[in-house]
Amino acid sequence: MGAQQTYQWATLFPDMVESIVPFCGSARTSPHNFVFLEGLRNILHLADSDEKLIKSFARVYAGWGLTQEFYKQRKWEVLGYKSLEDFLIGFWETFFLKRNKQDLLAHIWTWQHGDVSDNPVYKGDFNAAMKAIKAKTIIISPDDLYFPKDDNWDEIKLIDNSKLVIIPGVWGHFSGGGINKEDTMFINKILKHILQ
Repeated sequence: MGAQQTYQWATLFPDMVESIVPFCGSARTSPHNFVFLEGLRNILHLADSDEKLIKSFARVYAGWGLTQEFYKQRKWEVLGYKSLEDFLIGFWETFFLKRNKQDLLAHIWTWQHGDVSDNPVYKGDFNAAMKAIKAKTIIISPDDLYFPKDDNWDEIKLIDNSKLVIIPGVWGHFSGGGINKEDTMFINKILKHILQ
């Protein structure tokens, strides 16, 4: 949720924050994103073993974390997985089985309620919060299912001195996670530019 924190600082401290590069995120969790998270939250509340619940959680998450094109191109093979099932178990289930169920629930609650205007300064006025940003802003979107570029376009319209850059490729939300060298280099180039 680094992008949400980036927006938060820029809205609450507009005279201090000179530039921001929120990537793979949004300033406010959209209703569509909320619904995805609600499905995951409900899985974790079922009366079953924690391991079974988290494996189910991981398989639902797998459909959102990467793009449809990632799966169509069988990019799991680039990561060394022999089959889709091998990828679901070896990557997704292994990743989430390291997590605590209560931590996942807390993460979901925080994500669902992410809104830079939900504070005493802006009192829920999202447009006012976004228009308060004075920082040079480059929003980097993976155009994934969590944070589609259309949501980021809506944010750009409210921020002066801002632009939107779409990460090319098929890695979705994982574009910002360092798994794919090309995406990491793409993001790093933008970060170096804005830091100059």
